[in-house]
Amino acid sequence: AAVVNMQEQSEKLGDNLAEYLAAREKIKAAISQVTDENERLILESRYLNFKSWRYIAKLMNVKLARVYQLHNQALESFEKIFCHSKLE
Repeated sequence: AAVVNMQEQSEKLGDNLAEYLAAREKIKAAISQVTDENERLILESRYLNFKSWRYIAKLMNVKLARVYQLHNQALESFEKIFCHSKLE
């Protein structure tokens, strides 16, 4: 019974991983369509590479408050692209 349970858990994990990877690819494709380089860098750093806001600020050589401003703009750009692509 334990072996069967482990097999079921393994299959669920594999399914979840496949779903995660498929979603990540869709998000990556949408982020790549963001035209502003700074916005794209923030989205990639935060949501694909899981970097902290402070790390991103240092990477971009800007203040943390500026990263937050750019992030809001980036989310708006991303939303336009991602929502539009979901309609197709």
